[in-house]
Amino acid sequence: REKLSLSFTILTGSILFLAFVFLFVFEMRSGGRLFAQRLTQRASTYGNLLFGQGMSFETLREMDIRRATRFQAEKTVILDSIGQVYFTTSDSLWFPTPNELMSAFMDNHKAILMRDDYRVIGKRVTHQGRPYFVFVGAVDAEQRMFLNQLRFILVGIFIGMLVLASLMGYRVWE
Repeated sequence: REKLSLSFTILTGSILFLAFVFLFVFEMRSGGRLFAQRLTQRASTYGNLLFGQGMSFETLREMDIRRATRFQAEKTVILDSIGQVYFTTSDSLWFPTPNELMSAFMDNHKAILMRDDYRVIGKRVTHQGRPYFVFVGAVDAEQRMFLNQLRFILVGIFIGMLVLASLMGYRVWE
């Protein structure tokens, strides 16, 4: 009876552990895709406000500062067709230089650049027959925090499973 109990405990723990591993892998993949969509939407919004609505640079910068839904370390830059900075929301440098951004866009006709947790998405916008490239970069802090919590739960389940199996195994073969 105790051997059956041990086997059932190990089976249940293994199923739970595999379910969390699946959830972890699924969240890593889908969470990154969702964040990329949100950055692409943000790039479209900037392009539309600046070129479609004719909003001034100052108004756009002010709106960016006051926006409550900023991503962590979010920065936006708009380049003209030759790679010169047309507009930026930040004076500080960020990891991709305008040349890196333009070459990534020209190679793939889209730009998705990543370094550590920082992701940059680019979108092409045409205004009065001239192409402009809108790039938005940010850190996905929400997903990073969720994955860290999930990783902690996975490690806890694994250690708990090992301890429980060891204690029950010791008792069975005592």
